[in-house]
Amino acid sequence: MVWVGISSLVSIFLALTPGFDALAYFFCLVIAPVLSIASGNLAISNVQQAKQLADTRPQSPWRILSHSLLLSLNLTLVPLAIISANILRVKVCDYGSGLLFYLVGPVMSAVFGTAIGHGLGLALRSGLGATLSFIGLILLSCGQLLWHFYHHPTIFAYNPYIGFISGAVYDDVIHIGHTFLLYRLNNVFQALAFLFCAQIYFARSRRPAHQSHDKPRIGFWTRFALALSTVVSLFFYLQRGSIGYEIERGHIETELSGIYQTKHFVIYYPQNVPYFKKNIALIAEDHEFRFTQLTQELATVVPYKIRSYLYTNNSQKRRLMGADKVQIAKPWLGEIHLTRPEYGAEVLKHELAHIFAANFAIGPLRIPTVLGFVPKMGLVEGLAVAVESSRGRLSLHQWSTTLMMLDKLPDMTKVLGPAGYFSTYGATAYTTAGSFIRFLIDQYGIGPVQKAYAGGDFDHAFEQPLPVLVTQWKSWISDPTRVPIAPDDLERARFIYDRKPIFNRICPLVVASLEREAEMANRRGNYEESLTIWRKVTFHNPHVPEKRFAQLDLLIRLGRFEEARQLGESIVVDPQTSAILRTRTELTLADVDWIIGSNESALASYRKLLSAPLSEDELRGIEVRYLALHTTDPTTRRDIGHYLVSRLPTDKARAALWAAAKRQNEPLLTYLVGKALFSEQRYLSAAVVLSSVVSATHLPTRLRREAERCLGEAWYHVGVYDWATHYFQQAAANTPPLAHGMLATLADWNARVRWKQSGTPTAVDGSVGIRE
Repeated sequence: MVWVGISSLVSIFLALTPGFDALAYFFCLVIAPVLSIASGNLAISNVQQAKQLADTRPQSPWRILSHSLLLSLNLTLVPLAIISANILRVKVCDYGSGLLFYLVGPVMSAVFGTAIGHGLGLALRSGLGATLSFIGLILLSCGQLLWHFYHHPTIFAYNPYIGFISGAVYDDVIHIGHTFLLYRLNNVFQALAFLFCAQIYFARSRRPAHQSHDKPRIGFWTRFALALSTVVSLFFYLQRGSIGYEIERGHIETELSGIYQTKHFVIYYPQNVPYFKKNIALIAEDHEFRFTQLTQELATVVPYKIRSYLYTNNSQKRRLMGADKVQIAKPWLGEIHLTRPEYGAEVLKHELAHIFAANFAIGPLRIPTVLGFVPKMGLVEGLAVAVESSRGRLSLHQWSTTLMMLDKLPDMTKVLGPAGYFSTYGATAYTTAGSFIRFLIDQYGIGPVQKAYAGGDFDHAFEQPLPVLVTQWKSWISDPTRVPIAPDDLERARFIYDRKPIFNRICPLVVASLEREAEMANRRGNYEESLTIWRKVTFHNPHVPEKRFAQLDLLIRLGRFEEARQLGESIVVDPQTSAILRTRTELTLADVDWIIGSNESALASYRKLLSAPLSEDELRGIEVRYLALHTTDPTTRRDIGHYLVSRLPTDKARAALWAAAKRQNEPLLTYLVGKALFSEQRYLSAAVVLSSVVSATHLPTRLRREAERCLGEAWYHVGVYDWATHYFQQAAANTPPLAHGMLATLADWNARVRWKQSGTPTAVDGSVGIRE
């Protein structure tokens, strides 16, 4: 009854905790070790009682085991009943999937715990000794798990008592795959091997003293079962990397196969993937540039070569080391893990900042922690975000100011603590923590920030309490002379940051899994299947307009324009729709008008949307559409429409653009051709084409600015650095003065040009290799 009470209390607590309050992965992750420990303890007690009654009521070990299994399985029904009853107060989107998680997770953990407890109870005379040994085995398995996490790249883990530990919290696509099922099959054979060993030991220990030197009589089938379960368990162990439940560093490096070494990096990458074959030298150069930047900005040097692991896609990264959408650094190992990094992307600098910041921290994880192992993620991520050049159109301070104006600024003292970071929507926590640390660096220098990072003690590092520092930061970002904000930026911020943390969303794991399925179907070109899946998502989130908006593009691809129009109009009039989403829906409806030939209606919509609070890329796209619809030749206008709004496959869309460009020579078409060449990394051709565009007097400023930015990057890659600098400066001169983020990005490119002109070496070792 004690364990019934304990499991009930834990289940009730979880049922009242957001994110753990439904029969799904997170509930199962917590309740599994409770049931495993309880089942092992019950099995040990059961065996001890049977031993005491052996003279009057003898039972076979297998009969005792069956009774223990029945007790443990009955115990697993208690948490299942409590969390199932919680359906009355919490929406459950996929009970069947949750039940499968429960069977493969907690139920199997309870069965394994029963088997181990039973075996120890048989083998050891003392119940206390068996209990202590059982606890020791659990601690040993958890110690092995932690050792592997600490010494190898993987962030996921499989444990017989806990089940599957997915890894990063923000990777919300979690399902039961073949690896988990095979691992549980392995647990079955491990338990059987242990039971048969215990049975043999028990049989020997029960013999009379005068027979103690004789070999025990062990039946053929017992020996056969022991040999089979041992061999199968050994096979699973030897194949653990191939199966995927315990992957070591060497396995990852072998699969990636490519090695590229520079002065400060050893880069592992997929040798046979065309993207990496073509771009690995540029990616390595980017690594070295970010290394130089961080050395200067953080006033520290990493004295060893950093290991950088690059993956083809998120699926490969998820399978090999556990991270899916998120990019990962392990500061204590001096390594980072990225998916297909683009040249110049801020994510590389962000992850490398974690490695550099390890120089400031103490403790085994080389990050600020509580009690040595609970990370202070607000401080960890805040420093990494603080050194990024920009986050889109605005600066970190500007985004934080908009959050303050929208009354969405989180309590920074909590964000910097061990738990508050995860109770805040991820983008909000990242941005505000980064702004706060950036403010401290600018106002007090990097020295006090280094001290605060070492132990998380702001009071000692800055000689003033953390709340005082937070007040100073709030006062600074609320000053419009220092952090100016345009009215449209409020709506942009509302759209980006008006989200809930993962543990507060409706069915986050089910919805994320469905969205991934829809995305994969879309990539395969199976738009009907993708649309069906998105409608399932909408069923679970009927009051979330963003989920319905995702269907619009699919309806257009399927040629169901009237249905798309009806859906779009329902989103526009929905009171739950944000201003930004409403504007994006109106843009999609304008595209539909162009496709079906309602050009005047499309023109009117594009004209109205030119002043909408959308991103720079979206506004530029609207301007291109607006100009294209003014093209006098109907055939050219049709071809441009195929390229811009018809959602054709890339090759067909490009063919339409080339056809239009051959037919008519005008600045807009030249701009589009130049941009297409730039995206194909045909930099010299793009530079030649775009150079003729920037001199066009009637080209809109927004398009000229983008052409100048592309010209700067193109001439940089060609190696004509003076021209690159010239065009980056021109683009900056044409950038709105309040767009601090855009200006910072251009400044970052100018810094890159200066670094390149300085002749700083990159591939000093000059070695590109293949791991055998």
